[in-house]
Amino acid sequence: MFTPLFTSDRLKRILYQLSEAIISVINTTHPRREAILLVLRDLVKLENRPGYLTAMAYEWCSMICKNRNLKDWESLLLVSLEIGFRHLDPRDVYIETDSELTHTEHHRELVDVVFRSEESEAIEDLLCAWTAGGPSNPPAHKLLSICASHLVGLHNLVPFSRLRRLVIRSVGVIGYKGFEGVGVERFIDLLEHLRVTVEDINDQPEWAELLLDTL
Repeated sequence: MFTPLFTSDRLKRILYQLSEAIISVINTTHPRREAILLVLRDLVKLENRPGYLTAMAYEWCSMICKNRNLKDWESLLLVSLEIGFRHLDPRDVYIETDSELTHTEHHRELVDVVFRSEESEAIEDLLCAWTAGGPSNPPAHKLLSICASHLVGLHNLVPFSRLRRLVIRSVGVIGYKGFEGVGVERFIDLLEHLRVTVEDINDQPEWAELLLDTL
């Protein structure tokens, strides 16, 4: 009867040790640096990913951005984001993790890498990381605002898609003023393309203020 608990606890210890090893290798000129990508691709196959793995993967992103001399560092970033956020439901405002997501200046590098990839799922992962949070872990407002010019240029926002849901959530977090620099017309075009309904909105006062500012 104790097997599930033991298995879960053992997996947690293994992943924490693995995370420490990954960070150590990233931060040094370790001869096995190139093996990191293989390890991360194996983690993508892990089913029922625990919440603490999300915080770990996000920390890896910061470390990878800090050490951009790594071979295939952009691929490492995209895989880390996938491990941490691909499995999360875009309808969930909060991310269940053992520790808060720590947003650093190094995470800014994610914007160009993710949007340059033109992979919808990678964009979803990034928006999920920066719009969700916890009771004491608010969304990454400053980092998310950097995405404004990229969001107004998205054209693959199909109805009911995960990407559309996360863009809607991102627009609510960024607010009207965050889009002033990209042009009012482009912002309004984005809103029309999104076709936002009441069912799409988590924070109605937030969107009421946004629409009043737009008008």
